[in-house]
Amino acid sequence: MVQGSIAQEVRDSGEFSILADETKDCRKMEQMSVVLRYFRGGSIYESFVGFVQVSDLSADGLSAKLITQMQALKLDYKAKLIGQGYDGASVMSGKNAGVAKLIQKEAPFALYVHCHAHRLNLALVDSVKSVPAAAEFFVLLEQLYVFVSGSFVHVRWVEIQQEIYGRAHVRELQRFSDTRWACRYAACKAVHERLPALMQLLSDLAVGDNAKRAVEAKALLNALDCQFVLMLLFMCEILGQTQSLSVMLQSTDINFSGVIDSLHVICTILTEYRSQDEHFCTDISVKFGMMQ
Repeated sequence: MVQGSIAQEVRDSGEFSILADETKDCRKMEQMSVVLRYFRGGSIYESFVGFVQVSDLSADGLSAKLITQMQALKLDYKAKLIGQGYDGASVMSGKNAGVAKLIQKEAPFALYVHCHAHRLNLALVDSVKSVPAAAEFFVLLEQLYVFVSGSFVHVRWVEIQQEIYGRAHVRELQRFSDTRWACRYAACKAVHERLPALMQLLSDLAVGDNAKRAVEAKALLNALDCQFVLMLLFMCEILGQTQSLSVMLQSTDINFSGVIDSLHVICTILTEYRSQDEHFCTDISVKFGMMQ
């Protein structure tokens, strides 16, 4: 009934666009989410119409699934489909044989637009990878997440946090995704706020009975040096400033005038950071004290 109602709204509105992305569910089954974007009553709507299970992940297989979905909703995609929005994977965006190109053969007005949230995130990821110190820092954060996620280590991680901060303040380390830049800020923030507990955890495991776990804990503990703490503070400060802009650029009610104003403000702040050596002094001394 919900799908039928959405499909009727799309038919009444006339032209529409389709958005799709593919991922695995908790059973490791490949699924593609399908969203329809259309203009109705003076507003733009993005309505989720369902998950489509896919077994053929080729461009032919995915495009066929999308066409089947539009046919099931009785949409005139050949004449009314005017836009496609996917990520930048070659199977989706390939200019010769990608899903966008195959769909356009059936719907000639369906202009492909690379997902702008993905573009922003991928640009930020590539920028960081070009700075060796920053790239190594995020690799270390990811190694910390993997280590702490182990079943035995995670139980001890929760216990140490409860001992230090109380039961109501247990935090989890965050994993990374190249298409979700915000998770890097969340990862930095979690380590920043739980650094004493993290170092206590590694110190305890470094002298434990499990040799493999002890070696890994010692290596990670040695890596959490002054340079790591300094980079952690830099990243929390810088990513914290840019986080609001990232969220604004991905909001449904985006105001481009406000985005430009925020962009100028953030650029000014970051420029000032480059010329103010004393900006981080207080926070650094506090964290160094925690480490000692």
